[in-house]
Amino acid sequence: HKDEDKFGAAAAEAIVRARYSAYAKREVDFIIASTHPLNEANFMADIEHWRETIRTNCYDNFELTSCKIMSEEYQGEGADEQAIVKFEATMIQVDSREKVS
Repeated sequence: HKDEDKFGAAAAEAIVRARYSAYAKREVDFIIASTHPLNEANFMADIEHWRETIRTNCYDNFELTSCKIMSEEYQGEGADEQAIVKFEATMIQVDSREKVS
């Protein structure tokens, strides 16, 4: 997922997997670069603050073990196309070894 051209042309499912992998490997710059600016819930204009926020909250107490794609669908066309990917992320809490999804 380090090639921007391939990432830009990737299917939504592949992007979800790449971002999951980035969280698992703590690749903060990829997480930031792969967040769409219209994603108001996650996008921050202050990149340095955002980078520090991700580092602080990057699932340090969890091992991310799998990402199962449940479904992928596309709506609209061209610039208006949107993808909806439903997935199940599985993690293990480091201290208790409890598995959560």
